[in-house]
Amino acid sequence: LEPMIYERDPRSPRVRIRGNMDIYCYDAADWTAQAFGRHRLFLTHGHRNGVKSLDYTAVAYAAMEKGCDAALFGHTHLPCVTRMGEVLLVNPGSVRDSGTMAILEEDDRGALTARILMPLNKQEE
Repeated sequence: LEPMIYERDPRSPRVRIRGNMDIYCYDAADWTAQAFGRHRLFLTHGHRNGVKSLDYTAVAYAAMEKGCDAALFGHTHLPCVTRMGEVLLVNPGSVRDSGTMAILEEDDRGALTARILMPLNKQEE
């Protein structure tokens, strides 16, 4: 997967975020904020933000507190693109479990959008 991503955009950053199963990943942070075009992204696994209940309020507030206009998270492995107030919330799902991933883009006007990519065999169902 990484070679495909870097072939599409060699400037793509590599970011490591510690998840709930990464107890020995001492060099990975629980969260980080990254610039993305004119935007700032809050990146976290989500387990410390209560996303398992599918209530994204805490992760949206965490993004706002860090000055971010989007939050990218996981933990549930359920793909989701939604907004809570001004914050774009994106869970790419799971490449391993369901074959999904998210594409984040900034258009010419600076609008931030996200979409979930589904594997071809899942799109037909």
